[in-house]
Amino acid sequence: MPDDVPEWHDLYKHASSLARLAGRTDLAERIHALAELVSQTVRFADRQSLEEVLARRHVADMIAGLVWRDGTARRTLLAEASGLAEANLSRVLAILEAHGLIRRRRADKEVIVSLTDEGQRAASGVMALSGGATSYRQSRDVDGAATEDRRPEWPRM
Repeated sequence: MPDDVPEWHDLYKHASSLARLAGRTDLAERIHALAELVSQTVRFADRQSLEEVLARRHVADMIAGLVWRDGTARRTLLAEASGLAEANLSRVLAILEAHGLIRRRRADKEVIVSLTDEGQRAASGVMALSGGATSYRQSRDVDGAATEDRRPEWPRM
């Protein structure tokens, strides 16, 4: 987990209080909800070991999908390839990010997801256990262009 996550939690809680004092209860509630999500991420990362995270449903597939895209993919492509609903995809990515396996960055209107060095190490184990298989049916490069995919196909998640 990034070192500054607890600081972000404190910042959101403070911003929520300020918005409430300014009479913006609607904004205060939204910021408070964001603070709670950050808090849950911190608690989750503190409680689950990396082995438990890698054993979770969809995590291995997400890592394998990133490996086959040279460690980087647009979030929309991961959503399309995994078939996960938006909330589930966000949850899986938050788990991976909380454990330092991925990082997310904005590129124009899209979010790019990349494996970290720790994620690359974890991917080696995931790919060894899976025999190199994944549920991703069609490979796409980071810009979304279809590419030839000769990899084995797992049943859809």
